[in-house]
Amino acid sequence: MLPPSVTAADVKITDVIAHPMLHEAPSSGGTSWKNTDRMSIVIIEIRTDAGIVGIGECLGRFGSTAYAEAVRQLFLPKLLGKSPFAAVDLQLDMRRAHSGRAGGMTGECMSGIDIALWDIMGKVAGLPISALLGGGIGKKVPCYGCSVPWTEDESKIKDIVDRAKARGFSMIKVKFGGPLKEGVRHLELVRKLAGEDMQLSADANWDFSLADAVPLGNAMAALGYVWLEEPLPPEDIDGYRKLAERVSVPLAAGESDYNGWHAAQLIGSRAIGFIQPNVTRSGGITETRRIYDLAHLHHVAYAPHNGGSGIVCDVATLHLAAAAPNLYMVESVWSDDPFKSDLGSIKRSSDRLSNGMVSVPDGPGLGLELDWDLVRRSAPKD
Repeated sequence: MLPPSVTAADVKITDVIAHPMLHEAPSSGGTSWKNTDRMSIVIIEIRTDAGIVGIGECLGRFGSTAYAEAVRQLFLPKLLGKSPFAAVDLQLDMRRAHSGRAGGMTGECMSGIDIALWDIMGKVAGLPISALLGGGIGKKVPCYGCSVPWTEDESKIKDIVDRAKARGFSMIKVKFGGPLKEGVRHLELVRKLAGEDMQLSADANWDFSLADAVPLGNAMAALGYVWLEEPLPPEDIDGYRKLAERVSVPLAAGESDYNGWHAAQLIGSRAIGFIQPNVTRSGGITETRRIYDLAHLHHVAYAPHNGGSGIVCDVATLHLAAAAPNLYMVESVWSDDPFKSDLGSIKRSSDRLSNGMVSVPDGPGLGLELDWDLVRRSAPKD
């Protein structure tokens, strides 16, 4: 909160700092992209002359140190002295930091900055971001578990399914890939081990051609899967449209979109049943809200992506979900990741689940404090 002598209109940005973080990962969980032994995120810190500090997060999975330089050179000059309450105008101005289409590293930088702006707005107002978005205070949102890995180890799959049920998840995501016959066998095995009462979705991480995705989608429909996620590369909008015409299982996509303009093409194609923006990539809270509002107008459900990211993403996603009229479920990751489990003052959503629901933090802004010692210790050494 501000002292009585200072108004919200007086608050100005004095610094924007990007903190790259890296940790060694024993496994990414088994996907069609295979495993990686290193994972990174980027924490954004925005300071103000009122002493209020906002925090955000960029997805920044690879080359995280480059983000700090991009923030310093491209975005800091556009933000100094500006009001954190001007998030919409600042989004437009940040897009002019380069002459091409917004996306990639710069899009993810903008996402982290925008989350930090909303954190400041909430702290100044003394309200959680969910309330500023119109989603209320103290709300709970439904979550699904992520994920069953792409593996041939049946005992491992059974253990994960059983743990997901014990946590209270009513739906879990399955990772898989090609070749087609092997992928379908994996989906059949998980369905057998999970039983008919557990909802299942499946994520292919772009691993199929349109020709293979058609029989795949029909096999998944017969197995009762809720959606087929990213079977094709994200740029292939026409492929998604053609696939949707030939299969009865709903399609899900959108985690690869960097802003509302990208998502609008996918939503407008009428090819998907679920849109899955990741707030640390898709333009932050300002832009992600536009995405789910547009999806709502097209009768597309909002099922936000939350994997490969840290606790700021986890919490920001919950605030957005609280205000989404078309919310289906929030992705809730239980894999071993210190940036989700150890970085914040709030436990990750998968550790706070109760009857399939997670409470949205009700403190000002994100309602989250970070372990800054862990942020500093996790800075890349090379």
